Amino acid sequence: MNYFMKRVLVLIISLFLVSTLFGQYKGGHNSASKDKEKSFIKEFGIGVGYPFPVSSKTTANIGLAAELKMTYPISDYINFSFGVELNQLKQEKDTIIFTLNTACKDAKMSSWYLTVPLAFSFYPIESHNWSVFAGAYTGVRLSAKTEGIFYDPSDYTAPMYDMSKDAPMKKVDFGVDLGFSYHLVLMKKYKLNIKPKYRFGLIKLLENKSDIYNQGFQLMLSVEL
Repeated sequence: MNYFMKRVLVLIISLFLVSTLFGQYKGGHNSASKDKEKSFIKEFGIGVGYPFPVSSKTTANIGLAAELKMTYPISDYINFSFGVELNQLKQEKDTIIFTLNTACKDAKMSSWYLTVPLAFSFYPIESHNWSVFAGAYTGVRLSAKTEGIFYDPSDYTAPMYDMSKDAPMKKVDFGVDLGFSYHLVLMKKYKLNIKPKYRFGLIKLLENKSDIYNQGFQLMLSVEL
């Protein structure tokens, strides 16, 4: 529980740090305003993700992300959103055992997933300048590569090869999302959303004893189209 609270605290601090870089728009974000007819709001965003290491022998690297999303205001304070995301997951591990005859030392893993997130967002204050959201996602692996020194763990006299090959990552991923969204207006026309979130993948991505999950923070900057 303490570890999870630390993650949430870092997410809150990240929100405040990025929000101080921009001036707050006094008019507020009116996606769910009573004054506008309800309609779908389209967003395009780019961002970065940073997975959390799950053991002392696993480290993380920053990966890229992009999204296309549709949002529909259910009420004045609640929105529903869905879309597609392209996420890169990058991690390093001292040793990965792929099969009984294949292992990799100093492994650098990079995988791409196409995910479909579904989320509900809630505006806790009338200004609609920021909201909190929660939801679930499902993803499909597009590619997975591992670079490192490959060898046969059952035969320590066998040669080792420094190479890159496909990683046996699972094809399907699933988990939950939790985050915040800060809304502001640029040049009196474009609406920018700053969205830090935590993604908690529930599926072990490698089909062995390696603790590799799609878990970590993501910071997305999106523009309403």
